[in-house]
Amino acid sequence: MKRQKGKKRQSRTGRRAPAVKGLLLVLTRCKDPAREGEFNRWYDGVHIPHVLETKAPGLHTVRRYKSTRPQPGDPAYLAVYDMSNPDPERVFGHMRAAMNKRRAEGTTYSIDTLDIMHVQTYRRIK
Repeated sequence: MKRQKGKKRQSRTGRRAPAVKGLLLVLTRCKDPAREGEFNRWYDGVHIPHVLETKAPGLHTVRRYKSTRPQPGDPAYLAVYDMSNPDPERVFGHMRAAMNKRRAEGTTYSIDTLDIMHVQTYRRIK
């Protein structure tokens, strides 16, 4: 369905969603197919909530996608971090520093099956 001109995007809660001005795209895969369920539970239940708790300026939504035709060795997952801040590098830097601090304090952790294959920030141009 096409959005009517002038209408604002809505979030699931019915509130007006912030305009997306930047993105962080992260391509990953699970190193051990037998532990893919554990990998996804960690990503959705631990990693994403902890990233959102960093309160990185302008980070407001994280969405995940799975490849429809993953090839061996290729990334199977895409995480899209939506930002209302026009400086996605600054947001990513804040998020990364806060997550590193949490890991050092022992208040978050990574999973040994995570294989980060590509990380890139994008700024909206129009």
